[in-house]
Amino acid sequence: MASKLALLVLVAIAAPLPAAPREREWQQVKAATDTDEPQAVISLHKPIECAAFADKAWCEGTKALAMRIALEGNIGGGASATVKKLTAASTTAPAEARPLLRLLQARWLLSYYQENRLLSPTAVPPL
Repeated sequence: MASKLALLVLVAIAAPLPAAPREREWQQVKAATDTDEPQAVISLHKPIECAAFADKAWCEGTKALAMRIALEGNIGGGASATVKKLTAASTTAPAEARPLLRLLQARWLLSYYQENRLLSPTAVPPL
């Protein structure tokens, strides 16, 4: 009995796992990121986001959405633009993605305030 169980475990471990549904798309994103093409990376995230939300893969869809918004913010506007886009996305995204988007929005807002507090002439030193 133990040998059959060990054989079953060995077969289960050795069996190749199927690739994720959007593995090829994520590899394209990585390749575009490695070649430093932010516009291409942004355009590759949108189809992943839509397909993941359609498949109810909430984590993957939220990841694609958040990465796209972060890249768009880095290109044009910085933290303030990213916070605005996250605010808009958190109202239109599926309900399952909203808590994480709100968390990311809060983190970006904190980052924005910390950066600008240091630049302000009337900044109060941190405690």
